[in-house]
Amino acid sequence: MTHKQMQKDFALKNEVVSGAYVEHENTIYLDRQLPEEALMHTLLHEWVHAMETHTKSMDEETKCDTVATALIKLLGLKHIDEVLVPESEG
Repeated sequence: MTHKQMQKDFALKNEVVSGAYVEHENTIYLDRQLPEEALMHTLLHEWVHAMETHTKSMDEETKCDTVATALIKLLGLKHIDEVLVPESEG
């Protein structure tokens, strides 16, 4: 989906859009003209919409496990030290 298509689709609702999750396509579309920081924020914003859609019928524990697994993959985490703050030496 191009930026023009996104803007056209959302202009009908008087909305400006930088990204969209299209459920029936299982696809996230982004406005690639955004600055990198805004692009990353928009990607994660739309990812949350996608996760909500895919986990809405799950029980709480299954939902948490599904989101945790997806975050590990998304963030490319391999080791717990990548996310833990080191204990202060005291």
